[in-house]
Amino acid sequence: ETPTTVPESPTPLATPSPPAPTEFRVAFINLFSPLAAEAGNPAAGETFEVRLQLLVEQLRSFDPDVVGFNEASWTEKYGSATTYLARELKMEPVYARANPWFEGQTREQSDALVREAGFEEGELFLVRSTRYTVLRADEPYALKPLSTESGERRIGLHAVLKGPKSLGEIDLFITHLTGGGERVVPAQAADFAGWIA
Repeated sequence: ETPTTVPESPTPLATPSPPAPTEFRVAFINLFSPLAAEAGNPAAGETFEVRLQLLVEQLRSFDPDVVGFNEASWTEKYGSATTYLARELKMEPVYARANPWFEGQTREQSDALVREAGFEEGELFLVRSTRYTVLRADEPYALKPLSTESGERRIGLHAVLKGPKSLGEIDLFITHLTGGGERVVPAQAADFAGWIA
């Protein structure tokens, strides 16, 4: 009688783990809102699309893991800088609106104000999701004291990435301190540092 042989299952090929990163590349950019900073000076809007295209080229060359942005804007005329940058750079966005948002407003009230004004801006992280996973992002923290500009709030944005085993979680923080003068800005910076701590 011929013995029955059981076919062997092929041994699965081991998939090598990607090597642990040896560097963590971070870039920071203030996008400079396309709205005119000075009455009668349209340069910010006229150069906005070209500035975004140049920025994408430079960031592709730099190949960052994370990019932090101030003044990531949406306007009726120019659309969403966040959407454009995330799509062109193939990175995952983490965004929080800073302006327009009056003290005491609900999100719904701020949403209505955005529709009426045709403008919003905020803080933004773009994360290279092929290397790092965004685990969570907190609700933005409203810095104190308030800025002097009506309808403008300054926020702190916090996101957490899953890093390599040797590092664990990576905390990202960003804010934009401007307006309010020599008394307000240092106080907001101290409040931001206290919030991080």
